[in-house]
Amino acid sequence: MKKICYGISLIIAIAMCLSLLIFPILKFNREEIYDNHKEYIDIYVAKELADSNNQKSSEELKEEGIDDVIYMIIAALQLYYKADDTAGNLEGSGSIDIVDLSDAIKNDFYRLKTKGIKYIDLANSIKNQFEYDIEIGRKIKELNGKSNMEQFFENWCNPFPTITLVLIIAFEFAAAVIVIIRSIKGIFGKKKTKLFRMSLFGLIVSLLLLMMPIVFKRHVDIANVSVNDFVPIFAMNVQGTIVCYYYAIGFAISLILSFVTKFLKD
Repeated sequence: MKKICYGISLIIAIAMCLSLLIFPILKFNREEIYDNHKEYIDIYVAKELADSNNQKSSEELKEEGIDDVIYMIIAALQLYYKADDTAGNLEGSGSIDIVDLSDAIKNDFYRLKTKGIKYIDLANSIKNQFEYDIEIGRKIKELNGKSNMEQFFENWCNPFPTITLVLIIAFEFAAAVIVIIRSIKGIFGKKKTKLFRMSLFGLIVSLLLLMMPIVFKRHVDIANVSVNDFVPIFAMNVQGTIVCYYYAIGFAISLILSFVTKFLKD
């Protein structure tokens, strides 16, 4: 019976690892986006309705306004796969002209908006942000004839908030891997598997990810923020996909099983 419990936790943990690598883990919550940025979106709608060439309803324009916010977040965090087309265009509010982007980045925008954000998208954004900062440093040096750190930090894209988010998710993945290892040890009758501690840690991290929109929720004038303000804006406008809920449930089951095994004989 004890080995069956460890076998169940092993299967659950393997599925957890695969799901994180394959499926989106976060998705944009359109209702929350409108609630969080209602003033900006309503101004967008009113401006478009005032245009004599407009033939769209207010509801269609509201959806366009929500899309505009999503585009700003994606552009600021550089979640797409290539940063070259946008380097130098993200100072100030982080808004970007979608018309001028390459088809590859447009496709990434559409995928991220409709299907959700994978772990690889977040990890890749860090690479893009570093490339962006290198390009900013190069342009400043060309302009001034030398490096200017004060000017650089006024215009750079700080990658560390995104790194923190990526590491938190990486900790969750690592916890699932350790559950796999310790479940295998349990199946082979090894003592002191310490499955309880790792399952509890994974559950806590899962709940933190699911609570992210609540923790970071605040009033933001998205039209007047810097690029470096977009990580908390991102956090309060997304929600966990079924993968995040599966991780929470999976770690909870593993936690219960680890507790049960303490009272079972080998």
